[in-house]
Amino acid sequence: MSLKRLRSCLLPSAFGLSLLAACGGPGPDDVTAAVNDYCMGCHNPVDFAGDLSFDQVDPAHVETDPAAWEAVVKKLRTRQMPPQDESRRPDEETYDELVAVLEEALDETAELNPGRPVLRRLNRAEYANAIRDLLGLTIDVSDLLPPDNSAFGFDNIGDLLDVSPALLERYLSAADRISALAVGDLSTPVGAKTYIVPGDQSQALHIEGLPLGTVGGLAVTHNFPVDAEYEFSLEL
Repeated sequence: MSLKRLRSCLLPSAFGLSLLAACGGPGPDDVTAAVNDYCMGCHNPVDFAGDLSFDQVDPAHVETDPAAWEAVVKKLRTRQMPPQDESRRPDEETYDELVAVLEEALDETAELNPGRPVLRRLNRAEYANAIRDLLGLTIDVSDLLPPDNSAFGFDNIGDLLDVSPALLERYLSAADRISALAVGDLSTPVGAKTYIVPGDQSQALHIEGLPLGTVGGLAVTHNFPVDAEYEFSLEL
């Protein structure tokens, strides 16, 4: 079927446009016909324009030379080929259909290579989320673990999330403190935590989390390890 006749096979349906099975879509033979009509004049064994001859590539087997067909798709999508000064150029419908057929064939035959898998540790945010999901504890990982290395704005890149002996010690120390919080260990040593109001936080406005009608103040979430007496000290 000619590429230009594809649209005549589309009929409106309740879900949009559906292609009649009897019509069938354009295929490699239609691509070959279009290539012979518009491209072979320059891309042949004699002229060999762009170091490409279409008698050496087969639209039915794009996997044999995917780089060449990727270049063809790029030229067709941007309407660079055939050249603007050519008297005969495909219409927009033919351009779109050629690109669609070739892209579908390239996608179906592409060799997937996502790269080597990297076994990596959890970054701080992922570690905190795992503790929350497993133990129901919301912890401040900034007190337990050092900042993660980042690149391009991301801190979950496997190649950067390595584990040094010093970092492993910090993770073990964090696990010890978190397990004590989770079970309410009575042998937990006495400790202290200081919360400071940020200097750039306005004290003339309502702070989210505090009672309605109040202004200023500080709202924090703190994990109390055991049932005990706690001392609060406020300073201005």
